[in-house]
Amino acid sequence: LEIAVKPSASAAINQAGNNTITLNALNAFGCNSVSTLNVQVYPQVTASFNVPPVLCSPADAFFANTGTPGQIYEWNFGNGQSSAQYNGQTTYQTSGAAPETFNVILQVTSAQGCSAIASQPVTVNPAPVAEFELDQYQACSPAPVVFVNQSTGADSFTWNYGDGTFSNNAQAEHTHVYDEVGNTPETFQIVLQVTSTAGCTDSYSQQFTLFPGVVAAFAGGGS
Repeated sequence: LEIAVKPSASAAINQAGNNTITLNALNAFGCNSVSTLNVQVYPQVTASFNVPPVLCSPADAFFANTGTPGQIYEWNFGNGQSSAQYNGQTTYQTSGAAPETFNVILQVTSAQGCSAIASQPVTVNPAPVAEFELDQYQACSPAPVVFVNQSTGADSFTWNYGDGTFSNNAQAEHTHVYDEVGNTPETFQIVLQVTSTAGCTDSYSQQFTLFPGVVAAFAGGGS
């Protein structure tokens, strides 16, 4: 009597739910036996999330969860902070002059213990600093005022002189003239907005007060 012994079989079950596996055993004499086994397959979860396009330090970063819902969410933001919320949120603070990259990891686990992991790098750019000084903060009209640009980390500049005029002057120093507009003193709010190549911005403001000018004149008489 010869008995053929076959190895165990394996198969991938891709359909979630209750699956029935049937084994039909047949010997050389034509005798057979059937055995069935019910296998419960749970749906797999997926992990994915969106990364903000531009982050400027200090940055409040929000990561929108785009995967399938689970029961447990484990966020690791790469900055020493973590979260168990559905969406991720953290604050990045950098101190250097160069961009810093952090690896964000999300692990999702279902109620049945199925899990998935997703990770993405996020870059945090240093913020520029806008600052300037004036050579004088009040003067009589007409008043040429020298602006000294002390900004750092910026590549483009937008000046609002407060008198209805603007410029994109990028020089370290430049002059703007304020002319008399009335018979009473007037204060102008000057705003400088700066932008870095990464799209990070900052602004700074100062005030300048213009006094009405006077004109000296007299009429002479002769005899």
